[in-house]
This record gives sequence, structure tokens and C-alpha cells, in this order.
Amino acid sequence: MDDVDEEEVIAAQVSPDTQQLFLKTVDQMVDTIDLEQVEITNDLPQELDVAVGCIMDQCASSEETAVFLARDDTLWNFGRILKWGKISRLNELVLGILANMAHYESVRIYITHKSDLRDIVFYMLYVRDVPTLIELLRLIHTCITGDCLNEEKWRETVTDHITSFVDHTQFILQNCKNEQLLAQLTYLLDQLIDVDSEENVVLMHISNWKYIGK
Repeated sequence: MDDVDEEEVIAAQVSPDTQQLFLKTVDQMVDTIDLEQVEITNDLPQELDVAVGCIMDQCASSEETAVFLARDDTLWNFGRILKWGKISRLNELVLGILANMAHYESVRIYITHKSDLRDIVFYMLYVRDVPTLIELLRLIHTCITGDCLNEEKWRETVTDHITSFVDHTQFILQNCKNEQLLAQLTYLLDQLIDVDSEENVVLMHISNWKYIGK
């Protein structure tokens, strides 16, 4: 008898109707992308906001949902939304979905091995929307914690984007007044510099920083 993939078995526990509903919602999320839109807005239709919020909540409570959404096409679409979308509320929800999905080990490993997605996540540090940044940092924390290989890959991504990472991080620390965001960011920095290595790129770049905001 052929071996059965455990993730496929878990994902199959999501009913076909629910699967179609989720995929339809993802398609609607992608349809919001307007490549000619320049300004970032918060104009997400209420009906879509509710639908995407439901997926986010489901991923927090249902491993089956998280595994089902950990598909190449869905993760690719999430990456497209984050890279090209200009609706801050949708970016916040997508990052929240990914952060909730990452609470499950198999999904966390799968997300971590998507180098393009890791690149996009760190690219998103440029945004100035506090709720989006909070979800972004929650995703990174979840992926880094608990697995040495996962942590190594996220560290590699920081190193690859060290100049922009330093610039955006320093801007947030110096200008943000949101205590939750500042706490999450300083915690991430603590994680990144807490390595006994002479080649700790992050530590070399931030050793002379002052973390006190204005």
C-alpha cells in the first residue's frame, strides 16, 4: 500500500465546501491588487474583511485549516498580496493568517523553507502601519522560536537584507510610540543578537544604537 502523506490526511479533514469557501476568499483577496495604485489605503470591503478575519481565526484554532492553506498556490498568492497590495488592513490580516498557521510545526517548517516568502516578510518592514508591523513581528517570532534550522534560515534572510533591516528597524525604534510594537521589535533584536559568534551581522550593526524613542 502506498504511503499516505500526514499533511494531506490532516488537510482532508476540512470539508469540501469549506475548502472552496477559503479558496474563493483568497481569490477575492488577490482581486484587490491594483498594480497602478500608488497610495496605501485601508479601504477593505467590510464583507471581505469579515471573511478574511474568519480564516485568520480558523487558523488559530484548527490545524486542519492551517495545513490546508499551506499550499504552494495559496502561499504564493499571500506573497503577491503582501508585495503588491496597497491595502494595509489586508496586509495585516494576511500576516495574521500566516502567523497563526505557523503555530503548527509542520506548517512553520514549510513556510520557513519558502525563501521568497521570507524575503517579502522582511521587505514589509518598510510599512508604517502599526497593526501590520505587529502581525509581521508575531510571524517572525513564531517561525524563529523552537527550531534551530528555522531560526538559521530566518537569520540568513536578515543577513541578506541587513541594510534595509537596520534602516527600518532603527526608524521604528526612534519614532514609534506603540508599546506593543516596540516590545516585539526589541524582543526580536534580542533573539537575533543572542548568538555567540564573531560573525553576528546584526550585532555588529546595532551595537552603537540607542533604543530610546523620541
